[in-house]
Amino acid sequence: MKNKTKEEVLSTKDVHEKIIEKLADLEHQQWAHWTKYLTRNFTEENVIRWEKQRETPYKDLSEKEKESDREWARKVFEICQEQKAEQVEELKNKERYRDYGIIEEFVMDLKEDKIFKVKK
Repeated sequence: MKNKTKEEVLSTKDVHEKIIEKLADLEHQQWAHWTKYLTRNFTEENVIRWEKQRETPYKDLSEKEKESDREWARKVFEICQEQKAEQVEELKNKERYRDYGIIEEFVMDLKEDKIFKVKK
């Protein structure tokens, strides 16, 4: 039996697809949250405020507005952290890979964020 490479074990394309699905789900939640708020708070005053916010770079937003964006960014970060943990657990549970030093190498890749960089 041929030893699998780290890349074959990790199935990077599968990892990326799994992350994309989780992020797409989060994006839908964010959109649903926004449209719910929008439809309940649609006033001329709010439209003017939203247009101003839309044209304002993040760095120039108020701290309150930035925190609202950070709330969603934290959810993205949480998904990435969960995915990292899932991958480590998956490898730990695959006894046949323990002898190949793949887990240690994978953990090092996680620390260097090599796993989540999208290859073009």
